[in-house]
Amino acid sequence: MMGLKMFGNDYTVNDSDIIKELKKIKQGEPLPREGIFSYLYEYVTYAGQTVVLQGKKSPLILQVEHDDILADLSMDEYTWHLESDDKLVSLTLLIKDSQAYHALPFSFKKSDRKAEATLRSIRSKKKIEICFLSILYGDIIREENLTFRIPGALASQM
Repeated sequence: MMGLKMFGNDYTVNDSDIIKELKKIKQGEPLPREGIFSYLYEYVTYAGQTVVLQGKKSPLILQVEHDDILADLSMDEYTWHLESDDKLVSLTLLIKDSQAYHALPFSFKKSDRKAEATLRSIRSKKKIEICFLSILYGDIIREENLTFRIPGALASQM
């Protein structure tokens, strides 16, 4: 759980609360600037950023991209790249676009409890759910949620 102090107000925000509220926002609509999403407006400042939320049942990855890049991606054509050592697991999702592949890297420190819990969930479920967000005129826009399957052999190496 994160304790956030913004604009003189105290907000106690946890990942599950953000996920719950995010589900109420329709695709294409901006996230409200006040309340629970004020954290994202402070944190998310550019495309390419990733926020990993650990939900009650499984993680949800928030991936911020430009809307024109999202429109160019072929979400059903993707592959994975994995690098791992004793300190870090780097899992990269490569999604086909009109030119080549667009890389979405996800890094997990093995010493971080939240990252380790996320890895365990990804390993056991063999999938990652991503909620894409875009930035448009200073607003954070909710785009689509997609689930990307991870081959069992790759998941076992994480």
